[in-house]
Amino acid sequence: MPVYKDENVKKNPWFYVLEIGKGKNRKRTKKRGFKTKKEAQAALVEAENNVNNGTFIKREKTLLPDLMNLWLKTKEHSIADVTYKTYGRHISLHINDYFEDFQAMDLTDEDCLDFIKHLRVEKELASRSVKDVFKVLRSALDWAVLKSKLQRNVTRLIDMPAVERQEIMVWNADQVREFDKHIQEHHDYVAFLLAYGAGLRQSEALALRFKDVNYESKTISVVQTLSHDGKKIRTGAKTASGTRLVSVDDKIIKEIQKRKRVVAAEKLKAGGVYQDNDLIVATSVGTPVTPRNLLRTFYRYMEKLEIPKITVHDLRHTHATLLLKQGEHPKIVQERLGHASVKITIDLYSHVLPNMQKETAERFGDFLFGTNLGTKNTNGTISAPDTENRELI
Repeated sequence: MPVYKDENVKKNPWFYVLEIGKGKNRKRTKKRGFKTKKEAQAALVEAENNVNNGTFIKREKTLLPDLMNLWLKTKEHSIADVTYKTYGRHISLHINDYFEDFQAMDLTDEDCLDFIKHLRVEKELASRSVKDVFKVLRSALDWAVLKSKLQRNVTRLIDMPAVERQEIMVWNADQVREFDKHIQEHHDYVAFLLAYGAGLRQSEALALRFKDVNYESKTISVVQTLSHDGKKIRTGAKTASGTRLVSVDDKIIKEIQKRKRVVAAEKLKAGGVYQDNDLIVATSVGTPVTPRNLLRTFYRYMEKLEIPKITVHDLRHTHATLLLKQGEHPKIVQERLGHASVKITIDLYSHVLPNMQKETAERFGDFLFGTNLGTKNTNGTISAPDTENRELI
């Protein structure tokens, strides 16, 4: 077996030499990076079998960064702009920076494990970010295998990095009312109201149009989103299930009607300068309100109040949590938020479910057996359970 050890290499010193073809057409190919002799021998046997089966891929000296950039280029017109830019950042800031001198064909599963450790320890990335970066690397190598640029994807030999579940920060009903009371006179108030009052994402609220509102049925149609930089409005939602019809209450309808009157006045004042995108939340000249500016407003108002510091997206979580605590079925919450499945909703808000279980048990016991301790009155006294008018259904 033509397997050798490079004494000058401390890490993964074993390599094999494979002969392909006969006579004048005979060529040698070499592959390095094996930790033990046994691993090198196993890889050689696999390579020889591939040669015999006609599935062997000739080794080409392609740097991993070049491969990553080539893969990214194929994605330019097949994914959303924001996703494309995110992939580009992951590649330039993390993958290409770490694997700068790596040949794609020489990449091993141990190299990938070292990369994950590098992201966690040296780069100090959050577990979610580590997983996102690794997913980009895995997807690119899957593509390389499909295009016969690599024999196999070594990232498939290791587990996807785990994501540590982080506690979702939300407001209770009193805190929402406190914030609402102070923010409701602001020019962009409706954007916040749509988040904690209807569960819309920031990108959805900032792209909502007046024609998306049905005042008779009290519903809004979520059919487009605003990009993170606020420069582009995209048709469709974040996911297929994100395009949805959401029922809203009288307060939201009234605030949208009020906003419509404000926009009409702004159109008259701006004249020909006004850009009519039919947006409910827009600047005084009709252009989209950028997420960054909305964030500044949110933090400024939140600092004035003695309430927990949360993110704009947490307003959406607040809406969902309050619904679940009210006893709404997770399926209804899923449909309002536009989650792809009810499993996502249940997993995301599992912190609410234990209390729901307790309250459900108490309500059921009260309904069937009258086992609760009675109802607490406003004066502090306790009324006996009402069992005379109870019906079993």
